[in-house]
Amino acid sequence: MSLPQFVVPQFVDIKPKIFGPVDLRQFVTVLVGILLTFILYKIFALPIFIILGLPTLLFSIAIAFIKINEAPLYLVILNVLETLRGSQLYIWTRETNEIASKLVSEKKTESVVPRQTVNEARLRDLALIIDTGGAYDNNSPEWLEPVS
Repeated sequence: MSLPQFVVPQFVDIKPKIFGPVDLRQFVTVLVGILLTFILYKIFALPIFIILGLPTLLFSIAIAFIKINEAPLYLVILNVLETLRGSQLYIWTRETNEIASKLVSEKKTESVVPRQTVNEARLRDLALIIDTGGAYDNNSPEWLEPVS
């Protein structure tokens, strides 16, 4: 029995382009910036328009095109504002999980094996075996002689 084959969508994170490298979100953002700049041009005199309109247009272009670590600038600004608005004190609290607590309570306690002590002669023999790479056999009576 064969499993049915399905086409897996690829490149789902790539947004469709309107024209050239500009996608719909970027186009609308720049369009809103141009519209706000035009409204400021009609309302204010030229010196005030330059002071207010130019930063508005540059900000809308920055919002549309600048990415920081592959994240759009508007998301970075929102994250910064959320961080600044939130509490600076982080307190860890343990959350209890019912399933985990049942597993811990049902877990059988293993018996503790008492620790065995190693005498000095056995420790010296093991050190000799490790140092010589097993060239000496400590089970034979002539354990200081190399094994041939």
